[in-house]
Amino acid sequence: MGNLAALPRYLRQHWLKGGRRRLGLLLALAALTGALLAGCVGLPVAAPPALEGGTAAGGEVVDAAQAAAEAVPLAVALPAPAIPELAAAQLAPVDAIADIDPAMVVAAHEQVIKNIYEGALPSVVFIRVSRSMGELRRMPGQDLPDLPDNRRLPEGFFSATAGSGFVWDVAGHIVTNHHVVEGAERVTVVWSDDREMEAEVLGSDPDSDLALLKVDAPPEMLRPVTLGDSDTVTVGQVAAALGNPFGHEFSITSGIISGVGRTIRSGNSPFSIPEVLQTDASLNPGNSGGPLLDRKGQVIGVNTQIISRTGANSGIGFAVPINIAKQVIPAL
Repeated sequence: MGNLAALPRYLRQHWLKGGRRRLGLLLALAALTGALLAGCVGLPVAAPPALEGGTAAGGEVVDAAQAAAEAVPLAVALPAPAIPELAAAQLAPVDAIADIDPAMVVAAHEQVIKNIYEGALPSVVFIRVSRSMGELRRMPGQDLPDLPDNRRLPEGFFSATAGSGFVWDVAGHIVTNHHVVEGAERVTVVWSDDREMEAEVLGSDPDSDLALLKVDAPPEMLRPVTLGDSDTVTVGQVAAALGNPFGHEFSITSGIISGVGRTIRSGNSPFSIPEVLQTDASLNPGNSGGPLLDRKGQVIGVNTQIISRTGANSGIGFAVPINIAKQVIPAL
């Protein structure tokens, strides 16, 4: 309590002792700041009143000339007259955006999607797979008849399923999902110009859900995709999926990257796939193995799974990041 009672006297002794100098400093700084603002924004600034013979709060005479000579820069608030003009300057970019034709913005977005489609189409393939139903297990998104007690069907009964893939290099390697070609008896690759040929499964990795096919195709048919960097993908950026949903060949859907760094299980494998990309671009059965592309048309992921109660798209799809494919595919 003694310290609180002595506080006003302490302030007078230690603050007002230099009141003459400090008050002069503040007034000189106000004049200097006003002059600077007037020079920057072209505004009239009133000069501070003369302090000849004036007194400070502590009763000391203030020498304005001495205070101006000892002035040092300090941060001060903007004078009120500057606010309207500064506000108008800050709003100028918004006004400029308002002048843009909305139809031009939509047209630009449409052109981006069109460029992605046209650029990637020669590199994407439709994959048809035949399996022996006597040995086939139920696959994700695949309709199979009920087989009591898992009994084998007579020889010669096959199930045809479909997926997607894309050209990896000029040597005829094609990338798809492991679950697309698992247990395949025959794999056929179809290009967008309706040319088709048999493909060989060179290798398959259930842990990453990636597989590698090989076709003997002429060089002019082999247009490798441009690989991106999935480590640089961010939430909110444009994403497009190109594939064959429900057998509708070479369809494109677009959306955004909804999440990064997801972890999903790879089919029946005990391992999980890390750093998976999540997208709201529509993925459905048949999109598996197709590319997920960024706005530049670069492949950033391999479409692999969806979360759905009905088997159709619900806005949550996943793609194996292309940087994982860069490590797995050469090994396969």
